[in-house]
Amino acid sequence: MVGQNNGGTVENCCNTGVVSGSVEIVGGVVGFNESGTVKNCYNTGEVSDDVGFTGGVVGYNVAGIVENCYNTGKVNGDVSAGGVVGFNESGTVENCYNTGEVSDGVSAGGVVGWNNNGTVISCYYLEGTAEKGVGDGSYTGNGAQSLSAEDFADQASFKDWDFNSTWEMSEL
Repeated sequence: MVGQNNGGTVENCCNTGVVSGSVEIVGGVVGFNESGTVKNCYNTGEVSDDVGFTGGVVGYNVAGIVENCYNTGKVNGDVSAGGVVGFNESGTVENCYNTGEVSDGVSAGGVVGWNNNGTVISCYYLEGTAEKGVGDGSYTGNGAQSLSAEDFADQASFKDWDFNSTWEMSEL
């Protein structure tokens, strides 16, 4: 949808198609987000890259905000593959989730592949989709928690999320 977002806002967007590349940065909705906001967006398509920085929603986030976003598609990269964000540098990833499988050769994360001085707050990923919530294991904030399929169906599992005006969860 967006190759590069410099300081703007990408809001209420979705991708359902396959996104693949042989470049350094690939995202399901935004490739490179610098000082911008990506909000209320989602990806359901497969996202893959054979070079690095591959994210279900955003490939590379620099000093930007990624909030209220989710991914359900498979994410596969060579370095820094994340269910929501591939590489988060001094940015914030908040209230996001991933249920798609994430794999790569170096640093796969259920929510963020690699985090460099960034913040990860109240994010979740489906257990079994990745070994860790943040692939390299470093972040500020309360991070990315693994949830079972049963817990994913329970609003109480999503701490501090707004189910009145932002999120909706159907009864099973």
